[in-house]
Amino acid sequence: MGIRKTIGYHHTPMAISLILLAVFLSFYLWSVYQIEKNDLKREVNYLLENAFKTAENQMLDKMIFEMSGASWMHQDSVVKNIRIVNHHASFITSDTVFTKKKMLGVAQASETMVLKTLGQEISGDQSLSLKIEFQSDSFCLDTNMIGPPSAVIVLVDSIFKENLKNSQLSINYEISSDSALFHQKEKPAYRDNFSGKKYFLIQGKNQSYLINQMLPEIVLSILLFLTVLFAFYHIISSHQKEQELFDMKEDFMRNMTHELKTPIATIGVTLEALQNFPAGKDEAVRQEYFRIAESENQKLNALVEKVLSIAQHMDESQSFQQKLNLPMLVSDVMDSFKMRAAQKNVQLNLENAMYSETIQVNQQILVMVLHNLLDNAIKYVKSDAAVVAVLLAEYDSKIQISIRDNGSPIEAEFREKIFDKFYRIPSGDVHDVKGHGLGLYIVGQLVKTLKAEISLNVTPSGNEFVLKLPKT
Repeated sequence: MGIRKTIGYHHTPMAISLILLAVFLSFYLWSVYQIEKNDLKREVNYLLENAFKTAENQMLDKMIFEMSGASWMHQDSVVKNIRIVNHHASFITSDTVFTKKKMLGVAQASETMVLKTLGQEISGDQSLSLKIEFQSDSFCLDTNMIGPPSAVIVLVDSIFKENLKNSQLSINYEISSDSALFHQKEKPAYRDNFSGKKYFLIQGKNQSYLINQMLPEIVLSILLFLTVLFAFYHIISSHQKEQELFDMKEDFMRNMTHELKTPIATIGVTLEALQNFPAGKDEAVRQEYFRIAESENQKLNALVEKVLSIAQHMDESQSFQQKLNLPMLVSDVMDSFKMRAAQKNVQLNLENAMYSETIQVNQQILVMVLHNLLDNAIKYVKSDAAVVAVLLAEYDSKIQISIRDNGSPIEAEFREKIFDKFYRIPSGDVHDVKGHGLGLYIVGQLVKTLKAEISLNVTPSGNEFVLKLPKT
């Protein structure tokens, strides 16, 4: 009872441990996922910023002051001695009015410059780039007409895709300048310093990429969980087997105690009666007492022999084979059960279908196997017209001995366990038929030494043990 309680108590803490481990591993994987997600976002934003700068450099490297083949810069007094260089700049809109001080923050003059195109305003769907470079008392101005903003995005997207390819990144994304799609605290991927325009990167669902990045952590977490689960399962399974063995031993001890105490008590009572019985009176009664004592002594001897036979006949080296007449051997074994079968009103039948009656086998082991099978059949058969039949048959390489009864069929859940040590089909603490759960176990072990096979066939009309022996 104590073992059963201990085993029951092990289930709850193990279940809690598995749940806690699952929670911990889930939290760990979620943390790794967030780290990978942030790393991906940071790397992609860097690549996008690089794409913007690369696109800016490519467009500003074009020939400046060119628009439909004519120069559009108006030469007034402010820019009379301007030195033009092919350099980099930032984008500004075509109608921007600015001061040198605003541009670089280091100019001493405060003159205002207005950009013109020979009397015409710059087109509103284009953008103007320039740079002011101060050298002593002079400065230089770079200007360049660039296409519409959509062309810029196309170029940036092309460069960005190339950057992703070089970095071996395969993600879903979209570049947008609509800040309404983002939270106010969202940091833009790129910002134009002159126009103030912000560009954001919208990343699609990239779970497959992130999961691939996390694959080692996922595999290790699963292996860890499965290892712990297997360990707990092994512990529980071992405890359950211990419990089953404990129950079988308890049942064995109860039945063995009864088997031993009954004949010992009977012999004790018989000896006491003989000791106190007056000499010279009723010899028939005295002989009956002697017969009872002898019968109980034989039961004790048979029980001891059965227990000792487990170790005595398990050694295959003791399997001395000899040629013998099988039908005659089976008939002799059945004769030893005639009186017992008559007491229980059990009919014994032998059917021989062998065409050669000899077999090469260890006689002592085969007799013990047949004895235990017949003992089991007679002991447990319950029927108004109980019949135990032994059938002998011969095949090409096998000789088959079948012991069949018309008792209650053994239930399916117990069939695989009937050859286990100490196992008895459960029927509560008290069994209708006393036994110790060793008979069929001994049969199973002895059959192995004979290099034979034994199986159980169950039909609605009863049970049949089939023993198949090799001919040689």
